[in-house]
Amino acid sequence: MEIKSDFRFLKNLLVNIWRRLINPKALMNTKSILKLPLQREILGPCHSFQGYITGNETVWLFDNTAYQSAEGNWMAEFVVVVFSQDIPLGMASIFLDIAQKKGLADTSESIAIIQDRLSSWLRDVLPGRVVKINFGHQNHLSTSPGGASGISCDLYNLPDFGNGTIISSKANVPFGTDGLLEMKTLYAGPEGWGLVSDIDDTIKVTQTDHPLGFMIETFIATATPIEGMPKLYADIAKLITPFSPFFYVSSSPYNLYPFLSKFCQEHYPQGTIMLSDLSWKNMKDLFSYHIFGPQAFKIDRIKKIHSWFPRRKMICIGDSTQSDPEIYGEL
Repeated sequence: MEIKSDFRFLKNLLVNIWRRLINPKALMNTKSILKLPLQREILGPCHSFQGYITGNETVWLFDNTAYQSAEGNWMAEFVVVVFSQDIPLGMASIFLDIAQKKGLADTSESIAIIQDRLSSWLRDVLPGRVVKINFGHQNHLSTSPGGASGISCDLYNLPDFGNGTIISSKANVPFGTDGLLEMKTLYAGPEGWGLVSDIDDTIKVTQTDHPLGFMIETFIATATPIEGMPKLYADIAKLITPFSPFFYVSSSPYNLYPFLSKFCQEHYPQGTIMLSDLSWKNMKDLFSYHIFGPQAFKIDRIKKIHSWFPRRKMICIGDSTQSDPEIYGEL
């Protein structure tokens, strides 16, 4: 009963936000000062421009893992996201206003955390952008134009740096561009062991089966590792060699990448984080998807990992809140 009650509360909270966004009178009555046009607040500006990055945009490079193809060539999938640096202040203010009234943001610290977490959710994605990457500071790659979600996903042939090597790369962008402008690529050979891990409630406290708790852990609380898991993963990494590939797979939206990447860097071995392409514009369905519908996404990503490393033995770790044992069993 508690879960159903919290889910109703969360659903009503989201509906309340959207009603206030689409009701001009409600917008006028809010204490927040809304300076941006309503259409931009809800839909974002129309970005028809396609081209290279400018100095007022945000770029995220995702860490990845290089593998050897059947022909012995080194390859890796590069995931890049591009956003506007502008944050829709109206939406952020409305969310904070409602969160404060519900007692979810009652300290200056919690407000600062919410503002920081919201910034990666509320920025407008920029489709059509091409990002240049200096791979290993010597090889130049250019992504394909980003799709409707602002994401580019490209497969590249890479130089042979050897199994176990970690290569650092940097986005070649103009002054003023911010974001996650550096990334790491782990070279992992075809043989040996690896690890596939769920994130939410497996290595990080998320309260996936508790909608209100999920919201608090996502937007307000300091990320907390599950007790004992950092040591377990460190021991596994030592046992199967430090350069074995680790993959952290979550149905969480890609907007959480900086948050989850920082968390994993602080507590767990270097690895590739795989997230869904849901965005805040699907927020009405986001929580339902996260709780009830991540299986297909996880199966797809794990099949992709297997296609990269068909001869590696994978240790699979998860929890029961999102049917991880059933997913691993099916595969």
